[in-house]
Amino acid sequence: MRLSSSIRGVLAMLGLSLLMTGCTRAVVTTDIQKDGTWKRVVKLYGVASTSSPLGGAGGPMAGMSLDKQFVLPKGEGWKTSRKIEGSDKKKNPAEANPFDTGSEVYTAERTLKAGESLDHDVSLKSDEGAKSSVVETNTVTVKQLSPTRFEYTEIVRWKGAKPDQGMFADLPVNDKNFPDSIKSMIPANLLTPANQKSLDANLSKAMWQLLFGPNDPLFTDIFSIILSPDTIERKLKRKFYYTFDRALKETFQSQLSDEQRHTIVKKMTLAGVDDFKKGSEKQKSVGTGMLGGGGGKSNDIAGFTSMTFSLHVPGKVLESNGEYDPVSQEVYWNFYSPAPMMGDVVLRVVCEVNP
Repeated sequence: MRLSSSIRGVLAMLGLSLLMTGCTRAVVTTDIQKDGTWKRVVKLYGVASTSSPLGGAGGPMAGMSLDKQFVLPKGEGWKTSRKIEGSDKKKNPAEANPFDTGSEVYTAERTLKAGESLDHDVSLKSDEGAKSSVVETNTVTVKQLSPTRFEYTEIVRWKGAKPDQGMFADLPVNDKNFPDSIKSMIPANLLTPANQKSLDANLSKAMWQLLFGPNDPLFTDIFSIILSPDTIERKLKRKFYYTFDRALKETFQSQLSDEQRHTIVKKMTLAGVDDFKKGSEKQKSVGTGMLGGGGGKSNDIAGFTSMTFSLHVPGKVLESNGEYDPVSQEVYWNFYSPAPMMGDVVLRVVCEVNP
């Protein structure tokens, strides 16, 4: 049984976008000091609009420049810089690589005190001609809980259109056939109106987080299924299994026994992996019509900006919903900017600094 016919189409779309994702990204670091002050470093990456025909006016990457993609943090308290790196600087244009667009990097730094909050230092824009509006933004705070204990909380919130239109219309979480294919695997007596509504909501949220994170979004594995199918297939099974298992637990709780739930989740997982593989195989024939710029909306694929947030802690992490890097002593989260479309992305750490 196939999980959803639309998954294959959306994976082809995501595959094309993945090629372009490295062009726009946000890398955000928060560093808590022993005295409670915290340093914020925001690095925003966009296509260098003057370094390649692809990024120039009318080019397919024209909508991925810094100024098109982001609201740049600046003003009182900020120390900022802007530079181009990685572009092909050969003097002879005939020898230059037209696909080497280079990156323009905007760096903003600021230091705050414990208890202070910072709003909108990572804001993505939707830019359609003369109109421009913020579609995604954030707020961050570091609170002092005791002389040596601090709580970091960051909320990334979607402010644009919900995922029921535009380039996201074909995602499986919006496909009317998607819930039906899942429900056919569940005992009919459990499909009460209340359970169906809850299942739809839980599956939609679970699938969205599976695709876009945080953490470890499936979006990044799209091409890996072609290069290393056996390894990625096992990873897909694990990710699908725990995603579907969580959704069924939240929906049915004790109404399904562990054995019943395992049987259903296993069927759902195998169907999901099969659809993912078939969708990846079709990526070779994907066209370039959705690249944006040059006639379309200037940021048709702005929704696929890579987002990485990290918190450096000079001490012990007590609570966290992120991943811990023991080498750099950082908690980190990685996701793509559509992630908060289905609900706020909340990043949280409670830590104790060394005295």
